[in-house]
Amino acid sequence: MEGEAGTATTSISWRRHPDVDDRKPVVRTVPYAEFVLEHPDLDPTTLNAEFFPDAVPYTEGSRDRVFYWRPALRDSSPPATDWSFAYATTHDLVGRSETTVGIRGLTTELATGVAIVVDGTAGSDASMAHVRDYEAPNIRIVDVTPDSIRLAVDGDDVEVAASGRRRIELSPRAVELIGEDEPEEITPELAVRYPGRREIHHPATNASDRLFPSFDIDLTSLSNPLAVPIRNGELDHAALATDLGVSLEERSYPERVLWQAFAYTAFDPRRESVPDIGRTDDDHLVVTAR
Repeated sequence: MEGEAGTATTSISWRRHPDVDDRKPVVRTVPYAEFVLEHPDLDPTTLNAEFFPDAVPYTEGSRDRVFYWRPALRDSSPPATDWSFAYATTHDLVGRSETTVGIRGLTTELATGVAIVVDGTAGSDASMAHVRDYEAPNIRIVDVTPDSIRLAVDGDDVEVAASGRRRIELSPRAVELIGEDEPEEITPELAVRYPGRREIHHPATNASDRLFPSFDIDLTSLSNPLAVPIRNGELDHAALATDLGVSLEERSYPERVLWQAFAYTAFDPRRESVPDIGRTDDDHLVVTAR
């Protein structure tokens, strides 16, 4: 139905998630660090970008959260109940049961070479360059305490205090870009950030779910199909929040970003599949698009 100024509604069907009780998300409060191996000497050849970042950090009350709404957990991570530490790279989350470990996920193996980061942030966008081969630096976590994290970087000891960050210049090396004949000398830089102890939220392991805060939505009272507001043919996520009784003004900006991600994941009028939506007993919304 058309309204004023290009507003309208469209009916979108959804299903109650049939097995949400078996999709228990990962929620762990552990020391957490971020590592990005950058190569600022290079010009990017691709941009690995998403409309919404994978990881959204924010504070709720006294709880410092890092909320992964899309799956990013590396298969090599142990069960979350065994985590004593977690770290993030540009597009990976790694849980560890021990703290003396090598850092994985700083580069990406390709069929035709290696993708390395030119510029990026943990759990978010990164510009990349594709090279034929790459000699990765030896970077290991030596110790993690509430006050600091200690690293061994190409044999040198490096310490970063909690709530601190540091940029470490590594030894130069030569790389050969895909499509270029001559090698190029570059100086990688390791960007380290150690926020300290954080409450990590992540979709259930080995599931394709999308995970969100509950936003206090009562699914039992949500109509199906749902009349979803659109403006000029696009989802009006702010109007949808109003219709569902979600007060965005009372929420922090990062949680408003998560609301947009939820609204588009579940109720984008351009989506052809019917999503499964469930609310877990620990107040998360789980969305699975089949």
